[in-house]
Amino acid sequence: MYELRAISCAVFPILSIQLQPYGLTGDHAQVVVSITAGHIEVYDPLLGPMRTQHRTLDEAWKMGGYVTILIER
Repeated sequence: MYELRAISCAVFPILSIQLQPYGLTGDHAQVVVSITAGHIEVYDPLLGPMRTQHRTLDEAWKMGGYVTILIER
């Protein structure tokens, strides 16, 4: 999560995730909007804006192979 926090200061990373930690199934992606000590705010194209716990997102991201897309202008 430390690396993600450093990256998210400059851009909005798109994470490849698996939905199982959220009680759903399938491959998916989420955009990290902000990170605080207590939670991570993401935009999810399926579920909309949401807050998630660090461990939940980390598990979903781990299951997605930690694939990350960074787009800079």
